[in-house]
Amino acid sequence: MDSILRPIIPPAPKVHARDISTLRLLWDIRRSTIGIWSERAFDELVILDRALGIDTMLLSDPEGVRHVLMANAANYTRPVAFYRITRPVTGDGVFMADGAEWKRQRRALAPIFTPSAVSGLLPHFRAAGESMVGRLERGSRVNLSETFHETALDAVLRALFSLPVSEDRASFAAMVRHYVNKLARPSPFDAFARTETAFPFSMAARLRFASQPKVAVGTLIADRRKSGGASQADLLNLLLALRDPETGAPLSDEEIGAQCSTMLFAGFETTSRLLFWASYLLAEYESRSHVALQNCPENPG
Repeated sequence: MDSILRPIIPPAPKVHARDISTLRLLWDIRRSTIGIWSERAFDELVILDRALGIDTMLLSDPEGVRHVLMANAANYTRPVAFYRITRPVTGDGVFMADGAEWKRQRRALAPIFTPSAVSGLLPHFRAAGESMVGRLERGSRVNLSETFHETALDAVLRALFSLPVSEDRASFAAMVRHYVNKLARPSPFDAFARTETAFPFSMAARLRFASQPKVAVGTLIADRRKSGGASQADLLNLLLALRDPETGAPLSDEEIGAQCSTMLFAGFETTSRLLFWASYLLAEYESRSHVALQNCPENPG
């Protein structure tokens, strides 16, 4: 009975009792960007600090985030490391834009995130979920972390490009995993860099890689423009139909490619982790509820 009541603890980075030193941070961040945090990062809404001569702010407060990113964005800047790690794969999409350019892109992209537009993507998400269920039914033991990771990536590729199971989709999936698992890991050079181009030798692999998704997405855009593809309900078609709200001009292929890459590389990792931890909590609740029912005295009525 104790073994049933005792929760299953999945492997997770250690949460430090106190803030770690800068040297320790530079060493640990190569393995995990979550494992560098102390308990106060999960308890305090705003943390002001200074590292490597740079004033930093960690926000967990929605109002604070809104103030920094929208109301008073001119007074704040993202760390250089963020640009060095992210721009090679997302380009200058909405995730990387700042200030007036960010507002322009937000206005331009707003129509593809309306309830009616998003509802048109639901068949893609449903298909990805059904595919996951089929994989789960084929085995008695599965790695849920990997399963949800694959499913979230599957859903993004379906919703973006209507990609069926094919060599093209497999190559996209391989590109994403390679970057996330290897090239996206921060290095000490990212921490010490004061510009995106500093320590160019440390950026060489990322910049070489950047051409791969750019060419792959560009090919899909060119093929869709050529074929029309009006019957395909996906984000690529929605992006092709967008017009700048101020000028009425369509998005360029470069702009569409940047938004596609942004959604591809930034749109599935957090979702897959959320699905895993949600399933863990549901399993714990189900286990404890089952035990509680077993221990409940029978109803005399």
